[in-house]
Amino acid sequence: MIAGQRFGACLLQSGSRQYKGQHPCSLVRYHGHFRISELVGFDPRLVFIFLSDCASLAHAHFLTGSQRRSCVLDFLTLLIFCYFLHCTRRAQPKKMIMPSPFLCVHVLLTFISMVSSFSSLSPPPHQKWASSAAHIMDHLLNPPLHAAVPLEDLANVRIPGPPGSSLDIAAYKAAPSSGGEGGHTIILLHEFFGLNPSIVEKAKGLADDLGCEVVAPDVFRGQNTDFIPKAIWLALTTPQDRVDEDLDAVCAYLEDSAGDKGKGKLAVMGFCLGGGKAIRYTTERRPEAATVIFYGSPLTDVNGLRKLKGPVCGIFGNKDAQFPAALLQQFKTSLNEAGVESDVQIYDGVGHAFWTGMEQVRRGEQPQTDAYEQCTSFLRKFFFEKQ
Repeated sequence: MIAGQRFGACLLQSGSRQYKGQHPCSLVRYHGHFRISELVGFDPRLVFIFLSDCASLAHAHFLTGSQRRSCVLDFLTLLIFCYFLHCTRRAQPKKMIMPSPFLCVHVLLTFISMVSSFSSLSPPPHQKWASSAAHIMDHLLNPPLHAAVPLEDLANVRIPGPPGSSLDIAAYKAAPSSGGEGGHTIILLHEFFGLNPSIVEKAKGLADDLGCEVVAPDVFRGQNTDFIPKAIWLALTTPQDRVDEDLDAVCAYLEDSAGDKGKGKLAVMGFCLGGGKAIRYTTERRPEAATVIFYGSPLTDVNGLRKLKGPVCGIFGNKDAQFPAALLQQFKTSLNEAGVESDVQIYDGVGHAFWTGMEQVRRGEQPQTDAYEQCTSFLRKFFFEKQ
């Protein structure tokens, strides 16, 4: 906003008039005198541009590369035209301007559309930017259902951290209500909001249904949130190597606590951020473990996947903008080429993070119930049918 204000000052030689008011549907805010129509009305063309942005962005993944590029050029042309139209009004020749929320949203939509459009024609780094932008938009449009709860109210165990550190890892540990057999364990990794009530609820449900222990560690080392900018920051500042070290410490704790019960099988399961961390952990550190990915970043490196001895379960939605159909097909192909037993399903009509809680399963909602049954059937087979 400061940059826009300075630009306007230089361009229009604004005087020292005092700011009088603004309308949220204006592309720019004016400092100076206003006409009544500007205070109470708005230009319908701006609303049309905004709606066209949203519609074009929603359909961006169904267009060809050339159509996408044309769409982006249209956005940029409209943006530049409308901005300078408002800056150079003959009725407002000397007004200080700066971007309004409407213009900021327009710029954001333009940027995301541009990144998405060129991602299909660009190298993988650009695809990562497009996926990140889609990730942010998914969570902005679908905020978490649960408010952040202090970790001390969620965690019921403290696990010694990696060797040489004074860190304790907070975790929620769920045991089956009717006992269990075999000493099998699931490590359940949270999404980018951190350990939260939804993960705790899923851990309880999985423990009861599968008769195994479920441990959900806090891989953000003492932080969680329901504020998306902070969640993005936590995800960006939590490297895979650090997660691997923490999960090694969790595995050591599980082995020590098993005692005379013997060592059962291990599965590593994750949602969103946790799903991507899960398969990268099992590939590098626990290849004998089973891996379950709920709409997490897939690994398509065949040489890396060849390290896996355990099976892989993948659950995705066909409307998830982060992971287009071509990427998921490549994931399936790579698993097959690597000789990894796998069960990867893409469910129709849902996008990212479509399983929000156990209540959906209890109500029999679809495809959440089918996805849950796919996951639990996969884990039962791994735990109990391959002794």
